[in-house]
Amino acid sequence: RAWRPPAAHSDSRLAAAARGPGAMAVNVTQLMVLAFLFAASVALYILPLALDQAWWSLMALLPLLLLPVPWLFVSPMPGAGVDPEQDGVHWAEFITSFGASGIVGIPTVLYRVAAIPLRALLLSFGGSGALLLALGLFTYWTLQDVDMFSHGPFI
Repeated sequence: RAWRPPAAHSDSRLAAAARGPGAMAVNVTQLMVLAFLFAASVALYILPLALDQAWWSLMALLPLLLLPVPWLFVSPMPGAGVDPEQDGVHWAEFITSFGASGIVGIPTVLYRVAAIPLRALLLSFGGSGALLLALGLFTYWTLQDVDMFSHGPFI
């Protein structure tokens, strides 16, 4: 069945028709919450610079900047003979361990060697927490409409 443009009705029906099945449905309030959490995360990472001149605390951003890099190299190649679902599990394990060790480990090591004060450590953990909360809320809100028992969450 071919897609036809909807008739001129209310904006909500037009938006629902344009989204189609399985599309992301994040409303304006949810988008504002995500933007606030992201802004709070950035502020919590920059605050140690203003308060303590703790430039080393910016090293905690390194794992967050490097997390998307493996996705650049993971592309299904035709005829490669590998199971993409199994590869996805392995990459998910790698990304989770790399992110967790970097987000928690780098600020903790910097604190232990007295490169940053305790306040910078706590602010770094707060920035990471706000960013992870935003990511979790975004995932929850986008997968809320998906029936995961019929066809899986990522279809």
